[in-house]
Amino acid sequence: MSDLKIGRVYMITSPSNKVYVGSTIQAFKNRWKFYHTLNCKQQRKLYNSLKNMVLKIMYLKNYVKVILMKCLIKKVNLLKFTMF
Repeated sequence: MSDLKIGRVYMITSPSNKVYVGSTIQAFKNRWKFYHTLNCKQQRKLYNSLKNMVLKIMYLKNYVKVILMKCLIKKVNLLKFTMF
């Protein structure tokens, strides 16, 4: 049954126009909270971008967040890497 869960491929664009494409099986708002609290050190480029903005909390609103696609979990990683 876990193969029938829905995953999401998303794109975050920083104020300096750097793009990060990721995937999650969570609701995106939960994933963004995860990033907002800087709980993403293993994602070095995104972490460094967010770290600079968290100090100026209002600038986090300047990140553009887009859900690119919703699909079955087993297809999420394949799609993430073939889209870009």
